[in-house]
Amino acid sequence: MLLTATSSREAGLARLPGTTVLRGDWKGRTVVAKTSRRIAEEEQALNATQHVDGIVKLIEKVVCGNTKWLIMEPVGDELPFSPASVVLTHMDELASCVERLYGAGWLHCDISYFNCRVFPPTGKAGFMDLGAAKTLKQAEKGTGEWATGTPQFMSLSTLLDGTHNLSSELESLISFSSLATSIAAASRCQPSGGHCSWNAG
Repeated sequence: MLLTATSSREAGLARLPGTTVLRGDWKGRTVVAKTSRRIAEEEQALNATQHVDGIVKLIEKVVCGNTKWLIMEPVGDELPFSPASVVLTHMDELASCVERLYGAGWLHCDISYFNCRVFPPTGKAGFMDLGAAKTLKQAEKGTGEWATGTPQFMSLSTLLDGTHNLSSELESLISFSSLATSIAAASRCQPSGGHCSWNAG
Protein backbone atom coordinates (compact mmCIF):
# COMPACT_ATOMS: atom_id res chain seq x y z
CA MET A 1 0.00 0.00 0.00
CA LEU A 2 1.64 3.23 -1.15
CA LEU A 3 0.80 5.36 1.86
CA THR A 4 3.38 7.76 3.24
CA ALA A 5 2.52 7.46 6.93
CA THR A 6 2.96 10.52 9.13
CA SER A 7 1.35 9.05 12.25
CA SER A 8 0.80 5.50 13.48
CA ARG A 9 -2.31 6.40 15.43
CA GLU A 10 -5.20 8.80 15.25
CA ALA A 11 -6.39 10.07 18.63
CA GLY A 12 -9.37 8.11 19.83
CA LEU A 13 -8.80 5.22 17.45
CA ALA A 14 -6.92 1.93 17.49
CA ARG A 15 -7.69 1.11 21.10
CA LEU A 16 -8.83 -2.45 20.36
CA PRO A 17 -6.39 -5.32 19.73
CA GLY A 18 -6.03 -6.04 16.04
CA THR A 19 -6.76 -2.45 15.03
CA THR A 20 -4.19 -0.33 13.20
CA VAL A 21 -4.78 3.25 12.11
CA LEU A 22 -2.36 5.28 10.02
CA ARG A 23 -2.52 8.91 8.99
CA GLY A 24 -0.57 9.96 5.95
CA ASP A 25 -0.47 11.01 2.30
CA TRP A 26 -2.41 9.01 -0.27
CA LYS A 27 -2.53 10.05 -3.93
CA GLY A 28 -1.70 13.64 -3.04
CA ARG A 29 -4.15 14.04 -0.16
CA THR A 30 -4.11 13.52 3.59
CA VAL A 31 -6.08 10.45 4.61
CA VAL A 32 -6.58 7.95 7.41
CA ALA A 33 -6.03 4.24 6.69
CA LYS A 34 -7.58 1.70 9.04
CA THR A 35 -7.65 -2.06 9.40
CA SER A 36 -9.25 -4.10 12.17
CA ARG A 37 -10.92 -7.40 12.95
CA ARG A 38 -14.26 -5.77 12.12
CA ILE A 39 -13.13 -4.06 8.94
CA ALA A 40 -15.75 -5.82 6.76
CA GLU A 41 -18.56 -4.68 9.07
CA GLU A 42 -17.20 -1.13 9.12
CA GLU A 43 -16.94 -1.06 5.34
CA GLN A 44 -20.57 -2.14 5.05
CA ALA A 45 -21.69 0.55 7.49
CA LEU A 46 -19.66 3.28 5.80
CA ASN A 47 -20.93 2.35 2.34
CA ALA A 48 -24.52 2.44 3.59
CA THR A 49 -24.19 5.79 5.36
CA GLN A 50 -22.06 7.88 3.00
CA HIS A 51 -25.06 10.12 2.26
CA VAL A 52 -25.55 10.88 5.97
CA ASP A 53 -24.13 14.24 7.04
CA GLY A 54 -21.83 14.05 10.05
CA ILE A 55 -20.36 10.60 9.31
CA VAL A 56 -16.71 10.06 8.38
CA LYS A 57 -16.41 9.50 4.63
CA LEU A 58 -14.91 6.43 2.99
CA ILE A 59 -12.65 7.15 0.01
CA GLU A 60 -11.83 3.61 -1.08
CA LYS A 61 -10.73 0.21 0.15
CA VAL A 62 -7.34 -1.30 -0.57
CA VAL A 63 -6.15 -4.88 -0.16
CA CYS A 64 -2.48 -5.25 0.72
CA GLY A 65 -1.47 -8.90 0.95
CA ASN A 66 -4.14 -10.51 3.10
CA THR A 67 -5.07 -7.27 4.83
CA LYS A 68 -7.97 -5.03 3.85
CA TRP A 69 -7.56 -1.32 4.57
CA LEU A 70 -10.21 1.38 4.50
CA ILE A 71 -8.98 4.74 3.23
CA MET A 72 -11.02 7.53 4.83
CA GLU A 73 -11.09 11.28 5.05
CA PRO A 74 -9.26 12.50 8.16
CA VAL A 75 -11.44 13.47 11.08
CA GLY A 76 -11.17 16.82 12.78
CA ASP A 77 -10.41 17.96 16.30
CA GLU A 78 -11.62 16.48 19.56
CA LEU A 79 -14.77 18.07 20.94
CA PRO A 80 -14.02 21.03 23.20
CA PHE A 81 -15.18 21.11 26.82
CA SER A 82 -15.76 24.87 26.84
CA PRO A 83 -17.37 27.32 26.46
CA ALA A 84 -20.65 25.72 27.51
CA SER A 85 -22.57 27.25 24.60
CA VAL A 86 -20.26 25.54 22.10
CA VAL A 87 -20.49 22.22 23.96
CA LEU A 88 -24.30 22.34 23.87
CA THR A 89 -24.29 23.26 20.17
CA HIS A 90 -22.15 20.20 19.39
CA MET A 91 -24.42 17.97 21.50
CA ASP A 92 -27.37 19.16 19.40
CA GLU A 93 -25.43 18.42 16.20
CA LEU A 94 -24.63 14.91 17.44
CA ALA A 95 -28.26 14.27 18.39
CA SER A 96 -29.27 15.31 14.86
CA CYS A 97 -26.65 12.94 13.46
CA VAL A 98 -28.08 10.07 15.54
CA GLU A 99 -31.50 10.92 14.08
CA ARG A 100 -30.17 10.94 10.51
CA LEU A 101 -28.41 7.61 11.03
CA TYR A 102 -31.61 6.14 12.43
CA GLY A 103 -33.52 7.46 9.42
CA ALA A 104 -31.02 5.66 7.19
CA GLY A 105 -31.67 2.42 9.08
CA TRP A 106 -28.50 2.37 11.19
CA LEU A 107 -27.28 2.83 14.76
CA HIS A 108 -23.71 3.80 15.65
CA CYS A 109 -23.63 1.49 18.73
CA ASP A 110 -20.43 3.01 20.16
CA ILE A 111 -21.21 6.64 20.94
CA SER A 112 -18.50 8.06 23.18
CA TYR A 113 -16.26 11.08 23.50
CA PHE A 114 -13.55 9.16 21.64
CA ASN A 115 -15.70 8.63 18.53
CA CYS A 116 -17.00 12.19 18.14
CA ARG A 117 -15.11 14.89 16.31
CA VAL A 118 -15.54 18.42 14.98
CA PHE A 119 -15.39 17.86 11.24
CA PRO A 120 -13.62 20.23 8.86
CA PRO A 121 -14.52 22.40 7.10
CA THR A 122 -18.03 22.82 8.55
CA GLY A 123 -16.99 22.94 12.20
CA LYS A 124 -19.95 20.72 13.08
CA ALA A 125 -19.73 17.64 15.28
CA GLY A 126 -20.11 14.15 13.85
CA PHE A 127 -19.16 10.51 14.28
CA MET A 128 -16.25 8.33 13.25
CA ASP A 129 -15.40 4.66 13.91
CA LEU A 130 -18.40 2.69 12.62
CA GLY A 131 -16.84 -0.69 13.39
CA ALA A 132 -19.63 -1.48 15.87
CA ALA A 133 -22.48 0.02 13.81
CA LYS A 134 -25.52 -2.13 13.14
CA THR A 135 -28.67 -1.98 11.07
CA LEU A 136 -31.85 -1.48 13.08
CA LYS A 137 -32.78 -5.13 12.58
CA GLN A 138 -29.35 -6.37 13.74
CA ALA A 139 -29.38 -4.06 16.75
CA GLU A 140 -32.82 -5.13 17.95
CA LYS A 141 -31.98 -8.82 17.77
CA GLY A 142 -28.61 -8.55 19.46
CA THR A 143 -25.76 -10.83 18.50
CA GLY A 144 -25.48 -13.15 21.47
CA GLU A 145 -21.98 -11.74 21.98
CA TRP A 146 -20.68 -9.22 24.47
CA ALA A 147 -22.36 -5.86 24.07
CA THR A 148 -20.43 -3.47 21.85
CA GLY A 149 -19.55 0.04 22.96
CA THR A 150 -17.35 2.01 25.32
CA PRO A 151 -18.37 0.87 28.84
CA GLN A 152 -18.47 4.26 30.57
CA PHE A 153 -20.84 5.59 27.89
CA MET A 154 -23.04 2.52 27.32
CA SER A 155 -26.73 2.57 28.17
CA LEU A 156 -28.08 0.39 30.95
CA SER A 157 -30.25 -1.60 28.54
CA THR A 158 -27.25 -2.38 26.33
CA LEU A 159 -25.19 -3.49 29.33
CA LEU A 160 -28.02 -5.76 30.48
CA ASP A 161 -28.97 -7.55 27.26
CA GLY A 162 -26.50 -6.49 24.56
CA THR A 163 -29.14 -4.87 22.35
CA HIS A 164 -29.14 -1.36 20.91
CA ASN A 165 -31.98 0.95 19.91
CA LEU A 166 -32.60 4.64 19.42
CA SER A 167 -33.15 5.26 23.13
CA SER A 168 -29.88 3.53 24.05
CA GLU A 169 -28.04 5.69 21.50
CA LEU A 170 -29.51 8.82 23.06
CA GLU A 171 -28.71 7.53 26.56
CA SER A 172 -25.07 7.16 25.53
CA LEU A 173 -25.13 10.68 24.14
CA ILE A 174 -26.70 12.02 27.35
CA SER A 175 -23.97 10.30 29.42
CA PHE A 176 -21.35 11.95 27.26
CA SER A 177 -23.21 15.28 27.33
CA SER A 178 -23.42 15.23 31.14
CA LEU A 179 -19.67 14.72 31.38
CA ALA A 180 -18.94 17.43 28.82
CA THR A 181 -21.24 20.04 30.37
CA SER A 182 -19.92 19.29 33.88
CA ILE A 183 -16.37 19.91 32.70
CA ALA A 184 -17.51 23.02 30.82
CA ALA A 185 -19.16 24.37 33.98
CA ALA A 186 -16.11 23.57 36.09
CA SER A 187 -13.86 25.41 33.62
CA ARG A 188 -15.91 28.57 34.13
CA CYS A 189 -15.75 28.38 37.92
CA GLN A 190 -12.52 29.94 39.15
CA PRO A 191 -11.71 29.72 42.89
CA SER A 192 -11.35 33.17 44.41
CA GLY A 193 -10.77 33.55 48.13
CA GLY A 194 -12.45 30.23 48.90
CA HIS A 195 -15.48 31.04 46.72
CA CYS A 196 -16.40 30.32 43.12
CA SER A 197 -16.30 33.26 40.74
CA TRP A 198 -18.11 32.59 37.45
CA ASN A 199 -16.57 33.81 34.24
CA ALA A 200 -18.81 35.04 31.44
CA GLY A 201 -18.55 33.12 28.18
